[in-house]
Amino acid sequence: MRKFRRRIMKKIISITLTAILVCSLFAGCAEKAQPDVVPSTAETAGADSYPTPENPITLKFGHISPDTSDMHANAVLFKETVEEKTGGAVIVEIYPNGQLGGEETMLDSIFSGTMDMGIISANVAATTIPEFNCIVLPFYFDSFEQVGSVIANEEYYQKTAEIVEKKGVHFLGTPLMAARGILNTKHSVRTPEDLKGLKIRVNTGSILADTFDTMGVTTTQLAFGEVYTALQQNVIDGLDNGIFASNMMKFTEVAKYFTNTMHYFQLSPLFISDQAYQKLSPEQRDILRESCKEVEAILVDEANKSDAGAYEVAETELGVEVIHLTDAEFQAFRDLVQPVYDKYVPLIGEEYYDFVTSIKK
Repeated sequence: MRKFRRRIMKKIISITLTAILVCSLFAGCAEKAQPDVVPSTAETAGADSYPTPENPITLKFGHISPDTSDMHANAVLFKETVEEKTGGAVIVEIYPNGQLGGEETMLDSIFSGTMDMGIISANVAATTIPEFNCIVLPFYFDSFEQVGSVIANEEYYQKTAEIVEKKGVHFLGTPLMAARGILNTKHSVRTPEDLKGLKIRVNTGSILADTFDTMGVTTTQLAFGEVYTALQQNVIDGLDNGIFASNMMKFTEVAKYFTNTMHYFQLSPLFISDQAYQKLSPEQRDILRESCKEVEAILVDEANKSDAGAYEVAETELGVEVIHLTDAEFQAFRDLVQPVYDKYVPLIGEEYYDFVTSIKK
């Protein structure tokens, strides 16, 4: 009986050991079948996933100006350059005239990825990325050439691109649109004293409101499409605007005094959402940057010529009194707005402000 039990126990132990060994072998095989690291989507995405002429990507590009404006012409030039250089792999679809919303809405959409690209005025961009206040500081630049020396500087681009990228979007460059002046219906303006008491429509952005407040102006923010009627009905006395746009929008039919203060230059950074950017190959990303750079170079010269032609039209055809400030008159305005610098340079950052100031030529 005892021998029988011992034989049974030996069989049980043998079967158990065999089972354990088999399970161990299968477990070992199962472990070896699992990869050491599960690759992410980004890691598995390769060149095959990038746009091609046969399978292009379409980028929606928005801006707020009419399709008859310089801004739209510049957008078309950018579109054509990108499409040619990518062989049609990247298609740029332009939506002018605020079809995709106002600039604040478009900037929010670019951040959220629901819109691909857009030209956004620097003063609007500065509400989210305060470093852009630097190129909106009042009377900071005194010529188109000085503006060009900054936006064409590659170190300026790289520093600004790094700042913007940390915010979650990408920066392609800073096209120049125009120098802004002051158009009004009341009288000539040569000194800050001449502005006091006027009610002026200013563009979006706290720095512009602070600038005009410092000069003793009553400011208001009004939709651009409402300005003509507001001038006609004396709801406002004037606005800060470029001369070309003032002629195009027929504001100079109503207001007959324009001072070329150059209190700031209309610089409009071009942004692309991170979602759209990541879909492009490194080469295609470089093409977007290079295309914007080409447009920038053309615009510095073209904007200057465009303004010169617009001044002539305003004076000779529309009867507008155009005033160009002397160096001394310009400096008087610049001295007056020093409190604006005191407020905004700390927001911009001393290091970034000093760098940009150092490359102005």
